[in-house]
Amino acid sequence: MMKHRILQQKDPLLALMSFRAMPATATGVSPAELLMGRRIQTTLPTLESNLVPQWPDLSIVRAKRDWQKSAQTPNLILVLMNS
Repeated sequence: MMKHRILQQKDPLLALMSFRAMPATATGVSPAELLMGRRIQTTLPTLESNLVPQWPDLSIVRAKRDWQKSAQTPNLILVLMNS
């Protein structure tokens, strides 16, 4: 729902920046953080300490992603069986 609202902005570059700065639900880290190792500066005010490079622990990110995928697999099987 939030992604849909962000992508409806008039400025497409601002929409992309907001989308890339938003943390993913599966990993808890934004795509920009995974790419650059820090939060990107958006139009919202932020502390300077949040902009300092600090790589997320990739093993934790991968574990969260894998757990999210495994939690969704039974639901996918049920959907496929009912369709």
